Amino acid sequence: MPAHVSRSNRRMTDAGFVLDTRTLGRRAGSMREISRTIVAESRIGLDLIAIEQGTDVELDLRLEAVSEGVLVTGSVRADVVGECSRCLEPFDDRIDLRLTELFAYPDSTTEQTTEEDEIYRVVDDHIDLEPVVIDVVGLELPLQPLCSPDCLGLCAECGVRLAIAGSGHSHEILDPRWAGLAEKISAEPADTELVDQEVKEN
Repeated sequence: MPAHVSRSNRRMTDAGFVLDTRTLGRRAGSMREISRTIVAESRIGLDLIAIEQGTDVELDLRLEAVSEGVLVTGSVRADVVGECSRCLEPFDDRIDLRLTELFAYPDSTTEQTTEEDEIYRVVDDHIDLEPVVIDVVGLELPLQPLCSPDCLGLCAECGVRLAIAGSGHSHEILDPRWAGLAEKISAEPADTELVDQEVKEN
């Protein structure tokens, strides 16, 4: 079920994410293959990782006419830019996603028995793949992306990236129960020397 279905107000032409199904026909079993590279007009993805606006999106698709509509299968490939959820560094990656989606004919049983936001539809003999791509990318991208699977993240004490800090990076952590005593001792060096002297004399 699609996460959202939006009817585009733009003029439907066979370009970009929009596919013209008239050359496919409605005879069940008819197929048409499409390979197309388009430029993303807006950012597609999640807060920490996405296909940025202006990025090439490669589509390799097969359209198949079935009794209830047009079945679209294929792949979506594009470069993505993210921010690591552990070390907060930017990184680049590439996605190769599979999609399988039925677009119902206006007069089909599927179209008549489903709510508007439950399935995609063929509108004026055209298919708009943009909401499908948005849904697939949003579902497949990780909510907490990593620059690498073994990213060490940031030091909890100073915030430096552990990947560049070195194996010897550490901080002396004083037990908070002794913090007050340590401050008193450091503030009264003369008293400590006097105690040491008395111990030696005895």
